[in-house]
Amino acid sequence: MGYSKKLFLGLLTAALGCFTYLVTPLRSESQNDHPAVAQGAALIKIAEGLRYTEGPAWGKDGKVYFTDRASSRILMWSPEKGLEVFRVDTRGANGLVFTAGGDLVVCETGARSVIAIAPDGKETMLADSYEGKKLNAPNDACIDAKGGIYFSDHSMRSKEVLEQAGDHIYYITPDRSKIVRVTSDLQFPNGVAVSPKGDRLYVTDSGTNKTYVYTINPDGTLKDKKIFADEGYDGVKVDEAGNVYITPFSNHVSVYDPAGKRIDEIPTPARPSNLCFGGKEKRTLFITVGGAVYSIGMKNKGL
Repeated sequence: MGYSKKLFLGLLTAALGCFTYLVTPLRSESQNDHPAVAQGAALIKIAEGLRYTEGPAWGKDGKVYFTDRASSRILMWSPEKGLEVFRVDTRGANGLVFTAGGDLVVCETGARSVIAIAPDGKETMLADSYEGKKLNAPNDACIDAKGGIYFSDHSMRSKEVLEQAGDHIYYITPDRSKIVRVTSDLQFPNGVAVSPKGDRLYVTDSGTNKTYVYTINPDGTLKDKKIFADEGYDGVKVDEAGNVYITPFSNHVSVYDPAGKRIDEIPTPARPSNLCFGGKEKRTLFITVGGAVYSIGMKNKGL
């Protein structure tokens, strides 16, 4: 074989290897084995070369925002512009979520606070203490239909001297006038998500590796804690049908129906940290995994 032909084959092999690296098909040969995933969809790597990605959230500007915790940055990605830097020196930004008005709510584990960043860049402090004592390490947040914010205070790996006795879920009232502690029975609450009807709150607990569900009272407080799934280490999101997407301490995303029956498993190259729905029809699931971010098309729209 001539040198030029060898060179051509070598380049072709390298190119195919790169494509395989970027597009990861599901392990199952039959798409019917993945009822939550869109027909023919594959796991696609959209961003890489980062350190530890977390907290994705879809913005009205058509971009998915996420944090790179190890470099203390908030990044954003869109099909048109690719990867961009939104903010640096974020005081340990972790979980993100957008309000209906377009403010980006940021859980700052380093600063032990929750802030909102308006579209014009103005920052507003939402929470940094409870009953006169600093929060431990705000981790993740979700917003209910009234505009109230649930956030988890998760100190599992914190080396700070903590003032709160234990980790809990807090609720910031819609008018932002009050912060209410709504749980006292969790070890290390992590991901939080509200059901489509707004009557249930799902919480993953890194301490027990379980997902719990609470009934939401009209005032935002919680009652009737139950085990929803015997896994649930990090993130949790819900689609319009009420299916619950959980990132456990394994290399996949688990999908449960509203009754708590496990209906699907989406393999990932490493343990996923968090996830969110986005895209033009909100049928794309974005998953943060190690130093990368992946996307995959889904059958149902996300909330």
